Amino acid sequence: IAITTTEVDAGLQMNVSWPTTSHLFELRIYDSTGSQGRSSTNGGNTEAILISPNDFTPLANGTYTIELDDFSFNSSSPAEVVTFEFLNETGGTYGGPYTFTVNTPGDRIEALNLEVLNGMYTITQTNTSN
Repeated sequence: IAITTTEVDAGLQMNVSWPTTSHLFELRIYDSTGSQGRSSTNGGNTEAILISPNDFTPLANGTYTIELDDFSFNSSSPAEVVTFEFLNETGGTYGGPYTFTVNTPGDRIEALNLEVLNGMYTITQTNTSN
């Protein structure tokens, strides 16, 4: 995928879901130094993050990774298909939904890249599975 937002002021809503409620993932955004920039810890089988230039501490211009942190998936489990959806300020989607298949457990499972430039967001899918 390659998504570039068009709404500079409104930001970008990232929603993530997966079918198995016993598997727990957290959605996190890390900067190029590995520092966590944003996270969602909803619990259950959904996570969401809103990034916006209007945030109290907006993401600086730069390159980030969008990752799943695994808390309960194990290698004896069947693969889990995680669905990513990206929404604009009116709830419209930027294409998709897009999927990532988790095959093996991992603390930081990189799924997407995020480029931030003056309030515009470009997302590219770097992997479709691990």
